[in-house]
Amino acid sequence: MELRDDLTIGGMLRETAQRFPQRPAIKTRTMVLTYKQLDEVSDIVARRLISIGIKKGQHVGTLCEANPAHIVIYYALARIGAVNVMFNTSLSAGELKELAVRSDISFMLVGEGYKGVRFPDVVRDMLGDCPKIKNVMFIGWGDPCGLELLKDQPMADEGLLFEAERSVLPSDTAQILFTSGTTSRPKMVMGSHYSRVNCGRFQAKDLQATEEDVFLGALPTFHCFSISVNVMASCAAGSCLFLPDSRKTSVLLSAIRDYRITIFSSVPTLFFAMMHRSDFKNWDVSSIRTGFIGGSGYSPTSFVLVEKAFGMTLLASLGQTEATGGITTCDLSDPVELRASTVGHLMDHVEGKIVDIDDGHDLPLGKNGEICVRGYVVMQGYYNMPEDTAKVIDKDGWLHT
Repeated sequence: MELRDDLTIGGMLRETAQRFPQRPAIKTRTMVLTYKQLDEVSDIVARRLISIGIKKGQHVGTLCEANPAHIVIYYALARIGAVNVMFNTSLSAGELKELAVRSDISFMLVGEGYKGVRFPDVVRDMLGDCPKIKNVMFIGWGDPCGLELLKDQPMADEGLLFEAERSVLPSDTAQILFTSGTTSRPKMVMGSHYSRVNCGRFQAKDLQATEEDVFLGALPTFHCFSISVNVMASCAAGSCLFLPDSRKTSVLLSAIRDYRITIFSSVPTLFFAMMHRSDFKNWDVSSIRTGFIGGSGYSPTSFVLVEKAFGMTLLASLGQTEATGGITTCDLSDPVELRASTVGHLMDHVEGKIVDIDDGHDLPLGKNGEICVRGYVVMQGYYNMPEDTAKVIDKDGWLHT
């Protein structure tokens, strides 16, 4: 499969909607959106975004849990070329304020809340310290806490949407995601439409996903891993993305049983939490075919236990936010011994090498060193941090992980 250099995120949705107009794109326990409907409602929301003054290149903060509204906003912002700055929903008010200022947010789009925290209250309280934010819109259900509702805004002329969409290039910045900040302040990773679209396409290929598959969105949608292996991979294949009401293990297990989930990708801790429930054997998980495991370490023994517990062919992988979430993958045909003890091979069209951490020289096979990658997955850089960018992307385009 070749790289696509002619496709934006909004364009990929448009293309998939033309291929599979009546296939379910997003499903919850209370609603279904076909690809045709998702494409149409993304246009409607994009026209509302234009009407409130959002333009190509502007930074728009999104603070929302994994639900259909967030997916629609994701495509609508991409369609008009705005940069989607996706905030972790577990951030404290102080952390959110700092990152909003550093990332030059012009608008905020917020959902209801998470774990008892009301996002409208948090965002409204910080506006006095964020002078660049022109407006905040509510995109959820329930009480907007005094915020304006995006769904009540007028729609810009359809011709303006056409012009906006035509101006968006695959090489444009599509979103800013934040690193975890475990060793320093979170960095703001800029990713292009080109990298995001192709990473989703190749991860769908690795999963051998088709329009018959149902993905479980068990990870938060602001996370790079989830965007690649759930949102973009499902769209690339024309598959259905099921969004559960929460990430509680019982809710996820009932979703797998009731909606015959076939692709389930997650972090090791969630797999472990589900399989270690005392009633796990009472849940029917037989529909699961495959999925990625990643985001943190695990032992080969744990890998095998997860695979056996869920009866799936589990794919190991290595990813990093700076690499659009995808660096390596295993093949479904690889023996379990290989999938359990390695992170596979480099993804298609990605170059890699191992270098000496001290002097940067290439190392021979079998020697430990730093993984470096080059290709379409490499980020555009850290926003407003040229020195930090230069430390991790060298003059030859190698990303030092």
